[in-house]
Order: sequence, then structure tokens, then C-alpha cells
Amino acid sequence: MEGIRTVSVAFLLLFLFSCSDYQAVNEANPIYQRAEKERRTGEYDKAISSYEECLWLSPGSYKAHLQLAMIYEDHKNDYAQSISHYKLYLKSPNAESTSEVKKLLKRIERKYYLELKVKCDTIEKGVSVEISQVGKPQVTLQKNTEMSLMGTNKITYEPLTVPVHQVTEDNLSQARTYQVRAGDNLSGISKKVYGVSRHWEKIYHANRETLPAPHRLKPGQVLIIPKL
Repeated sequence: MEGIRTVSVAFLLLFLFSCSDYQAVNEANPIYQRAEKERRTGEYDKAISSYEECLWLSPGSYKAHLQLAMIYEDHKNDYAQSISHYKLYLKSPNAESTSEVKKLLKRIERKYYLELKVKCDTIEKGVSVEISQVGKPQVTLQKNTEMSLMGTNKITYEPLTVPVHQVTEDNLSQARTYQVRAGDNLSGISKKVYGVSRHWEKIYHANRETLPAPHRLKPGQVLIIPKL
């Protein structure tokens, strides 16, 4: 019976000592030691978990905050977490090299500010593009309608034919020429050369080889003006 009691006391003491180890601060804490080993071997995710576990069991392990701040800055690019841990480190009355750490904090705050600025600028540009697109579908529809109408006009012009007897080879042999000026159209030219505008179709037919459509006149172009 006495032996059992002795063993129980020994286990209890061992448990209490173990608990006190996990409540130890900084390097004296075995979990902190494990985190340091993981950090040195580049296992940063594991190191983060170990440092956080150390802080949960031993909130006074202020050095864990400093290590977390540097890992989040250098290896995770998580500036918000880094700033948080730098500030928690500086709150500890036992914090060391506070002037240097304050410089690190100022630097990371600057990085974080620039990161947020870039994000905000990107969002602003995206919103500006969206705003600029408002109303464009209506404009496009209007343009398409105009193009359709132009196409309709072309279709209207294309089928126009002039009976062969109206423009004969004899008429063409006695034809004169007219040089197109800016602003001219076939009905206007007909008015100038014939005195009436209704003969524009004859001019068009006489120039079909060089005039694909009635409205395709170009300044400087020479037209054949057939004799009536």
C-alpha cells in the first residue's frame, strides 16, 4: 500500500513539473523550443502553430510574438498579422530592443498601407470601367440601327436598272465627262448637266464599271455623262 502511494505521488509530481515546464516563459518553454527548431528548418506553418500554442499555455512568452511577427512579414506576406504581433510584443514590460522593433513596426505599417492603396486603386479603376460602360449598349444599338439603315439604302440602290435603250452605245459615244467635286451626288450632277435631277439613274448606269453604288462618289472622280 505504501508503495502504491509513493508511485502515485511520484506521477503527480512529474505531472506538476511537466505543467510548470509548459507554463515557462520563452526559451524555457519546451513548446517554444520546438517552434524555434521548426522555424530554423523552414517549417513556418508548423512554427506558427507551435508559437501560438506556446502563447496559449504561456501568455507571458513575449518573444513568441516577435517571432510570429517576423514570420508573417517575411514568409507569409500577411502584414496585418505581423503588425498585430509586433504591437503585442511591444506591450510586454520585458520586451527587448524596443527601439529597433518600433522601426520594424513602422516599416511593416508602411508596406501594409501601400498594399491597401494598390487594392483600393484597382477596385476604383474597376468601378470606373463599369461606370464608363453604362449607356454603351444603347449607343451600340443606335450605331447598329444606323448601319442597318445604310445597308437598306444600299440594297435599295443596287437593284436599280436602266433599260438599255436609255443609254445606248451611240449615246455613250457622244457623251461628255464630269469631274466630281466635294459634296456632289448623282441627282445634283444630273441637275447641273441636264437641268433636272431625275436623270441621275442614267449617269449611274453609264458609270457602273467604276461606280459600285450611287452614293460612292469620290471627289476628283471622272464620270461619263451620256447624251439624252
